[in-house]
Amino acid sequence: ALLGLAWAGHHGDHAHYDAGASTRDTALKAGIAYPLLWDLIVWSHAHGALWFDFGGVTVPADLAADPLAGISAFKRSFTKTLVEVGQEWVYEPHPTIAAAAERARGATEWLRRLLPSSRAGVRDAHGTT
Repeated sequence: ALLGLAWAGHHGDHAHYDAGASTRDTALKAGIAYPLLWDLIVWSHAHGALWFDFGGVTVPADLAADPLAGISAFKRSFTKTLVEVGQEWVYEPHPTIAAAAERARGATEWLRRLLPSSRAGVRDAHGTT
C-alpha cells in the first residue's frame, strides 16, 4: 500500500532530488510528497549537505496555464535565490555522420542475415543464440 516515494542523490556538500511519485487515490486531503521531500532535506543535512537542489522550476510567466505552477511554488517557498545549475542539451549529429551510421547499421543487419551459421553455438548475455 505504497502511497508515495521520493529519491535523492547525495554529493558531499549538496544533495539533489532525483525522482518521486505519489498516488492521488487516498482519503488523505494532504500532499503526500511534501513530507517525503522534507525528510530528504533533513537526511541530506544530517549527512553533511549544505544545500539541497529540488530540480527545475518553471518560469512564472503564465501561472494559470502552467500545470507545474503548484510544484514550482512549493520549491520556491524554501528560498528567494534561484540558481541555474544545469541545462538540457540534445545531440544532433551532422547529417553526413548520421547517414554513415545508418549505412553501417544496415550493413551489419545484412551480414547477420547472410551469415547466420557463423553465430551457431555463440550465446549472448541472455543465453540465446
